[in-house]
Amino acid sequence: MAWTGASVGDISNGSVAALAGQLMTGLLDRSVQVDVYSTVPADAIPAALREREGLRIVDVPVRWRWNRWYSSNKLLALVTSLAARAWTQVRLGVRLVVNHRRQPYDCIFQFSQTELLLTGFMTRLLPPIVVQP
Repeated sequence: MAWTGASVGDISNGSVAALAGQLMTGLLDRSVQVDVYSTVPADAIPAALREREGLRIVDVPVRWRWNRWYSSNKLLALVTSLAARAWTQVRLGVRLVVNHRRQPYDCIFQFSQTELLLTGFMTRLLPPIVVQP
């Protein structure tokens, strides 16, 4: 299965990332092979999950930072951060399609995310998409 959406986090703090971590733990406990497509670096995912058998992290971190020329004022920061996140989502979508062609997924689980940009255009090339609001 391919997993997209909210980053997976520490399961003890009650956040959206914690809920994602709990769902991920449940899947891995049932020997489900999961590829997590993440916009945060792999090392930001808790080690307790990163080291689990059956989990592979495909990370394409957003390459946007504060205090750069492109984030020097509020309007420019808003526009460039949206563009950077959209570009990252497109890159993740391409990686997902390429990986699915190499070794097909049974489904894509989209957790708390409207859509990975590009997957809507590629639905005929992808497995069913399961959406968790």
